[in-house]
Amino acid sequence: MSSEQLLVLVLLAAAFAAGWFARGGRPDEGDEVAEGGDGAATPGAAGGEPEPLVAEADQALARALTAARAARAIANAPGGGEVNAAAIRAALGVLDQRVTELEACADRLEDDRGPDDEAFVAFDRAVNCVVTLRRRVDGDAALQEFELARADWERASR
Repeated sequence: MSSEQLLVLVLLAAAFAAGWFARGGRPDEGDEVAEGGDGAATPGAAGGEPEPLVAEADQALARALTAARAARAIANAPGGGEVNAAAIRAALGVLDQRVTELEACADRLEDDRGPDDEAFVAFDRAVNCVVTLRRRVDGDAALQEFELARADWERASR
């Protein structure tokens, strides 16, 4: 393992830890089945569980959000030079993988629900936000827009 690879690994771990502590040590909203105020699972398919495609989309969005936060943290990290550039390239590579995953999930949602379905439209907006965030990873606005789009998806898919 080269020193660049080790630094990238350390920066990614630091970005993950920063996100974890920012959430108060709780998993992302999409990492667990959401519960209502009374402890009951939110409505979805039979048994209170979301349908499998919705659950898969939730997980894909959660992974994309984690990758976006990590890429943003690395892009905004102090430093510079070749090591920082290598770390940014690595983080953007992970974000590119998440975009590909999200686009495949969006295609399945569109096939399953149709292009005019409210949940599909909300998910597609979230995917577009990740693509925008990929281009402007160091800005706040793109990440905030993605988080808003993800919240819209959560409301529309339930």
